[in-house]
Amino acid sequence: MNFEKLYDELEELREQKEILEDKGLSLREIDSGRLRSLEALNKQIDLSDRKNWKRNIIPERDFKSYAKELAGALGYLSDSSNNPLLDHIDWESWAESLKPDYSYFILGDRGLTFIYKSSILLSRRDQL
Repeated sequence: MNFEKLYDELEELREQKEILEDKGLSLREIDSGRLRSLEALNKQIDLSDRKNWKRNIIPERDFKSYAKELAGALGYLSDSSNNPLLDHIDWESWAESLKPDYSYFILGDRGLTFIYKSSILLSRRDQL
């Protein structure tokens, strides 16, 4: 997902709205709805924070892989290259157990779901 394009679209719609309001006009209904959606999303994840996108926003379909990486980053896995137990870990279950510490947003007409870190996470988890 290209969050930079979303931020650019948000800024463009804000600018269009301001110009139109100065002329006593308003955005088309579809643009107004899109602006409201982007504003709501921006309140949740701050679209202007480019570093935040790559570090903290995970497509739902990739959350299981993210959970596995997180386990390694937190030191829960010993030498992972030679650890035969890794083939027997239920990563889906581990990912599900992490989800209460995360929030979600659904984006676009296709309903893509993204997961991002909630503010209640332990500081060590925020390092990933």
